[in-house]
Amino acid sequence: MRRLLLCLCLLMLLATPALAEAPPTGADRAALVRSQQLLAQNGDPVAARAPLEARLREAGATAHGLLWLALGNLQYQSGAVEAALASFRTATRRLPQRLDAWRNLGLVAYDLHRYPEAVQAFAAASELAPDNGELRYLGAAARYQGGDAAGAAAALRRLCTAQPDGDLEWLELWASLALTQVPDDRAAVRQQVAARLQAQPDAVRLWDLRWRLALAAGDGPEAAASLAVLARLRPDHAADRRRLAQVYAGLDLPLAAARQAPAAGERLGWLAAAGRWDEVATAARESLGLKEDAAVRLTLGRALYRLGRYAEARQALQPLVADSQGEAALLSGRCSLALDQPERALADFDRAVGDPRYGASARALSRALRELLPAAGN
Repeated sequence: MRRLLLCLCLLMLLATPALAEAPPTGADRAALVRSQQLLAQNGDPVAARAPLEARLREAGATAHGLLWLALGNLQYQSGAVEAALASFRTATRRLPQRLDAWRNLGLVAYDLHRYPEAVQAFAAASELAPDNGELRYLGAAARYQGGDAAGAAAALRRLCTAQPDGDLEWLELWASLALTQVPDDRAAVRQQVAARLQAQPDAVRLWDLRWRLALAAGDGPEAAASLAVLARLRPDHAADRRRLAQVYAGLDLPLAAARQAPAAGERLGWLAAAGRWDEVATAARESLGLKEDAAVRLTLGRALYRLGRYAEARQALQPLVADSQGEAALLSGRCSLALDQPERALADFDRAVGDPRYGASARALSRALRELLPAAGN
């Protein structure tokens, strides 16, 4: 919720004391005007607080509520957040019909993680402005942060139903709750997303929601279709193609997965899973022509071995064998056996015996081969 908190801070900084109907008069008005003048002159909220604090000490309970509202704004701007909370509490008692007093109280309470108080403040503000969806959203966010996921989802459901064209952030929070904590809302959120996409077919954030919701519902084809649109809308976003490849793999479509995988190693892996060894070998050679990569070279060796092209496989593996890479040496030895070259196979197996993963297999093959070599020499 970091972005939301930054938004709240911005709203707080923009909240200024509004001299509306029945404005303060006399010394109260003079204190407000002087405070605004000081803030305009040097931009120092601490200095701008001084006239208000002096007037409040002097007038006490008779001071106009707008002084408390203005003071709360300045306290927040100067980092005195707890003091700002107390000032806004007083402002709401003095000015219970002031929307900005309740809103600012909710924002500061939220910032201080006092979520129940924030919920109450946003509810009071919403009563004064029932069509203000942002206030209702902030109340839902406060419920969510306070641990009331069900209450937050219910509030967001009502909000998104009443204002289906409202801020997309409202729908995103509801979707997040549906995906993680309130699964019964997933169908309703999917309907909202689908309806919005009718009007906004290129909205990346909506397609991002759609594939996640589809996958959570077990609808792999829709998830794949949505990710395919995302990959088209933001072609430089490799994560979309990687997720699409994973969804295709889950649908038992490894070739489709290979076409979408953004990295060479991933593409080779999906092709190998499909048993397309000719394509693996071709793609691996192309990749190595651009950049040397040990994993790709090993995959090339595996593919050529599977194709029965043992001499080519052994040649491809030699740089890795020279570095005593266990799997490469073991596979090279198998190629040498297939080529009826047991002495060379033995040399390769000996290179692999020290490998913690492949050493046991190499030792067993080496031992068996040493037993056979004398007989082969007769």
